[in-house]
Amino acid sequence: MLNGLRLGIESAAINAYLYSDVADAGVCWSLDVRCKEHVFPDATDAPCFAPCFFTDVLPLSVPDWSAIAGSRLHFDLETDPGEDGGPTLYLCDYEPLRESDIRIGQRHDNRFDLEWSGRADANFDETYGSNMPFCIRGQAEFGQLEVRFWSEPGQQDGFETAAKALLDAHGLRHDNLTYDGMRRFRDDPDNPNYGLIRCFFTPSRSSGQQQLSPAPTFHIH
Repeated sequence: MLNGLRLGIESAAINAYLYSDVADAGVCWSLDVRCKEHVFPDATDAPCFAPCFFTDVLPLSVPDWSAIAGSRLHFDLETDPGEDGGPTLYLCDYEPLRESDIRIGQRHDNRFDLEWSGRADANFDETYGSNMPFCIRGQAEFGQLEVRFWSEPGQQDGFETAAKALLDAHGLRHDNLTYDGMRRFRDDPDNPNYGLIRCFFTPSRSSGQQQLSPAPTFHIH
């Protein structure tokens, strides 16, 4: 168990993805909490690790990023089918979380209060082994929404319009998002994935929003 172990957060991010090149993918939401490096005194080979809690399959059905406030999600490895991208802890290896209770609370500009608790396996050593209770309390920042789609042959512009049309088709608002440019999936025109476009949108900022709070810590107990 991780009794009394307190770690600092390096980053805590919520992002969204719309991949129209993947059949029936819909909108995907991810949550990624990366810790600052911590020295584990009992380890012999590599005593310094930066634990990470993450999931790429948050089932949020909301019209835009600001509406995720108040969401609560529960995952249980015994009853929920295991799938790639599910709630996971990385310490020295990737281990699915046995149980997760995720609460996304009040919004502060593009940050949201976050509580993430449950039980985790690390299989690190006798102290940090299996069925460990954990609790994350702090704030997570909504970073960006990525829209991925195939362009028309020879298309060199109009990508923002095409991306917004896809958002409209999936019932997603974009009036509180700012277009932040595009990248091709591959830069080589001879590559078959050259026509695959990635458009990025970031949250629009309002000068009237309150100042963001300092980076929080979380406590694994």
